Amino acid sequence: MVLPDFEYLVPTTIEEASNLLVELGSGARVMAGGTDTIPPMKDGALKADNVLSLTRIPGLDYLEYDEKEGLKIGCLTKLFDIQTSPLVHEKNPAVSQAAKYVASTQVRNRGTMVGNICNASPSSAFCQVGFSYKKVEHRKLLIVGR
Repeated sequence: MVLPDFEYLVPTTIEEASNLLVELGSGARVMAGGTDTIPPMKDGALKADNVLSLTRIPGLDYLEYDEKEGLKIGCLTKLFDIQTSPLVHEKNPAVSQAAKYVASTQVRNRGTMVGNICNASPSSAFCQVGFSYKKVEHRKLLIVGR
């Protein structure tokens, strides 16, 4: 199928993105990597008059760790970066492994962990990792968008 017409918006701050979402209402969709947005739009399963790309908002693609809060993954951090990060591998190897099994290399180079979770697929590797950590108190995973 062909991708339908839509307005592509690229806010540069979280405030601008939030204001656009309020202004545009239910016809707007937020996109990070796009792997769970563009294909369903092509297939007609997802309709959007407006697509807001978060890719130009600085500071949302990071991997950090602190002893108190655990591993922090920014909402624009690519799956491939999570998979190959020495920090993630050392501090939270299950997350590193989960990233390795999400789709193809091409998708991991564009897709984000947050997008995978927001897609809410029952087979989501990250949802399974998150549920398993509820029973392991010394491991923490915090997904934030600042």
